[in-house]
Amino acid sequence: MKTLLYATNCKASTSNALSYAYSLSQKLNATLIVLKVFDLPPYDHAILSKPLENVQKLAKQEQVDMVANFCKEHIGDDLEKMNIRPVARLNQSIIKGILFALKEFQADLLMVGVKGEQSNRGIWASDIAKKLISKASTPVMVIPEYPFRESIQRILYASDYEEMDITGIRRLIPLAKAFDAWIHIIHISEEGEYAATEQMEWFKQILQERVDYDKIKYEIVNSEALFYTLIMQIIENDADIIAMLERNETSFFKGIFHQDLVKKMEDHLMTPLISFNKNII
Repeated sequence: MKTLLYATNCKASTSNALSYAYSLSQKLNATLIVLKVFDLPPYDHAILSKPLENVQKLAKQEQVDMVANFCKEHIGDDLEKMNIRPVARLNQSIIKGILFALKEFQADLLMVGVKGEQSNRGIWASDIAKKLISKASTPVMVIPEYPFRESIQRILYASDYEEMDITGIRRLIPLAKAFDAWIHIIHISEEGEYAATEQMEWFKQILQERVDYDKIKYEIVNSEALFYTLIMQIIENDADIIAMLERNETSFFKGIFHQDLVKKMEDHLMTPLISFNKNII
């Protein structure tokens, strides 16, 4: 991972997420793009004292300065030395602005915050974060607003033990290696599910052939209360990150993913969540 993109509205409530994003960028030796997408208020062309292009240019610089000051206030003054690049992009749509920036900077990971009480317009509106999970061309990390550990020791990957999960886990390896973290691959199996153990053994063999990383363990948990069980697994395993593939089709995990678990997780977030869009796998 060479470039991380963190989208923010520069509210004080998001300072913990910014700190977390910076910590990741330092550990991965990556450039951190801190992005604010903004829109101009309604205006009357007839009364503009300057050409519209100049107005937009001035507004953009003002927003860039806002992002830079936000970074300096919460993580440090020398942004260039810290490999942080504050940017602003004008777009009426927060989602489109972020997606365009992902392509522009060829980012390897998109990081966004969850909704806070102080937010109204912006990526902290949960429906926007959910749409980004579905549309982004990169993995999306959703970061909670309250304090949490910046050190990553355990990554919990909720798996179907299917082929697509292998690619998702491979994309986690650089992050796991940077922190020397365990990847705990868990499959929550409904009672009576056929051949779950055999599927896990097949998955384990294929993954070991394709991934050069030893700190991976596998587990099957039997439960009918799938969503509740996953929450309990996060707590019991003291997970620092939860990762999963967004999917809707029938599969081993159909009881969970039919209800869009990734997006439900964003609503009940207790720890940072990384989602892999199945369309980019």
